[in-house]
Amino acid sequence: MAPWDSTERAAMVALLRCTPLEKAQHDLVQRITEEGSALALLDERLGPSNLFGDPV
Repeated sequence: MAPWDSTERAAMVALLRCTPLEKAQHDLVQRITEEGSALALLDERLGPSNLFGDPV
């Protein structure tokens, strides 16, 4: 796993702030650890970043 930059750290903070329960936060951290990127998970949860983004 590559070292995290400030974008990855910001995505992790955003995900944790949107996850109210401690158990859900634990599951979130586990999933990020398995996938290797908080930013990818945040993108997945938010959907396309623009109106014409690929929904698939």
